[in-house]
Amino acid sequence: MKTIIWTKEALRRALLLYAVSSRASLRAGETLYGAVKELLDGGITMLQWREKGEEDAALAAERERVQALCRAAGIPFIMNDSLEAFRKSGADGVHLGQTDLREAAARSLGISVGDTTKLPDGSIKALVGEGKILGITARSVEAAREAERLGADYIGAGAVFGTATKADALPLSISAFREITEAVSIPVVAIGGINEENVEKLSGSGAAGIAVVSALFGAEERQLTAAALRAKAEKLFGNKN
Repeated sequence: MKTIIWTKEALRRALLLYAVSSRASLRAGETLYGAVKELLDGGITMLQWREKGEEDAALAAERERVQALCRAAGIPFIMNDSLEAFRKSGADGVHLGQTDLREAAARSLGISVGDTTKLPDGSIKALVGEGKILGITARSVEAAREAERLGADYIGAGAVFGTATKADALPLSISAFREITEAVSIPVVAIGGINEENVEKLSGSGAAGIAVVSALFGAEERQLTAAALRAKAEKLFGNKN
């Protein structure tokens, strides 16, 4: 399988409409494979596989099929939380929350959990590899700057409108989000409760794109919803593919 190298320019384009998987948002009888296929037809530009818990054989097989769909469509397929799962899967990148980041540093770089300040610049990116994508969650200017220093290619910040899909997610005001985008030179995507009705409130926020969970995977008409969000994202963020 040919390796895709994701340049900074290609990544910025891909962040426009970033879908985050959610089995919990599906209706009875539906599959993630079928849902992702509909969303690809609607124009999503990136997909994160965020299915928590132990992966059984059936889920692993479905992940591989979804990954192949994304590869065929030419969009990045990102693993959530785990460097180990990212490496085993051959995904295009990995997204780490703050806890995941500290644990990855402790396991791979031999530092105490909770302490990343003594790590060399770019050290987490080095664990992922050049040409692969590293995303890190940050909810403050300080965390965003540290993520950039450690080699993040993009930052995910939220929850800008609250969310029901992540129990520990705290609200992040749009003004606080804007402060993060202004503090770093890498792209920042907004996440948390984003849908067709509220996305335009992100105008002028500095976002490179939107990460969307339940509004896409729980939509009655996924293709149409993705197309509508894609059109609004292009208008808001000026990032047409």
